[in-house]
Amino acid sequence: MTLPSNLITGRTAKLPGDWKQQASGIAHAGSQYEVGFVSLWKQLFPALPQPVREHKPIEGRRYRLDVSWPDYRLAVEIDGQVHSIKGKRRSDASKGRALIADDWRVIHYTTDELRQQPVQCVEQTAAILEKLMGQQEERP
Repeated sequence: MTLPSNLITGRTAKLPGDWKQQASGIAHAGSQYEVGFVSLWKQLFPALPQPVREHKPIEGRRYRLDVSWPDYRLAVEIDGQVHSIKGKRRSDASKGRALIADDWRVIHYTTDELRQQPVQCVEQTAAILEKLMGQQEERP
């Protein structure tokens, strides 16, 4: 895929504005990367299904997905430094098992990955979504 030259310079994306600025007014503290991911997705892949932020995938559970495509049971979780705290690791593991049991596929990116290679993260996600879309079309 060839990316528009106004979006990339070398391997680093030129995002529209500052991710923190775009996230202003959104209550979820870690959302700057979610907003940036979704914004870049919309620019690079407008013809693909658009993601949902903060989706609650399992009824009766308080889990929320950072970015997801519920129709395809695909989620992106963005892991910052808070995810290295012992209690958070345990709850992340529990959430991951519950999502797998409910047939979700979860892609994890660190905030460092999204800062350094946002285009590659979005492209990887798009490739996985396209594969899932193809699998759904093959089903009778």
